[in-house]
Amino acid sequence: ETLLIIDSTLGKMPAGQMMSNRGAPVISPKPTRTVQKRDGISQAVLSMVWNGYTSDDELRCAAYLFKVLLSDGRLSRLWQNLRQKNALVYSTSSFLVRQKSFGYFSITTGLSTENIDMAIDEIQGEIKKLAEEPIHDDDIIRIKNMVRTSLVFESDSAFDLANYYASKIISDKDFDGLDKELKKYESVTKEDI
Repeated sequence: ETLLIIDSTLGKMPAGQMMSNRGAPVISPKPTRTVQKRDGISQAVLSMVWNGYTSDDELRCAAYLFKVLLSDGRLSRLWQNLRQKNALVYSTSSFLVRQKSFGYFSITTGLSTENIDMAIDEIQGEIKKLAEEPIHDDDIIRIKNMVRTSLVFESDSAFDLANYYASKIISDKDFDGLDKELKKYESVTKEDI
């Protein structure tokens, strides 16, 4: 049943076929929607997904900083716009998945059903602003600090460090330690984002 919903919403993709993931995410003017009504539930979950970058793409670090700026934490652009300024959502989260052969970026929000169209417009507007307007120096410093702190705390114990190294070695052929990984994020420019 779930596969039928996925296929009817996203279309079929034969096994082994890879999707192109180069270039900026394309924002569809008419998002595909799947609505399932359930008795006793009057809330909605809005998920928007775009093609992303693979684990070895040169823009993978910039894509991660983009994710942090747009949607990580209460200082993110989406939280400030969707929750604080416009009171459209009660929760928001995002994921950036980078594998060897594919990548994707997703935003998920919890909201009232009557706010869906406005939330889609606001999300698209924030992404468009990031593409067209210069990023403030304070923002780039803040998100780089967040990424640095996150990477260091991810590697806080011997177990966490071993897990981090193992996952990086499998997914990134150029991985050469945490210090060099941090330097990759530090070298990302506002224009890259």
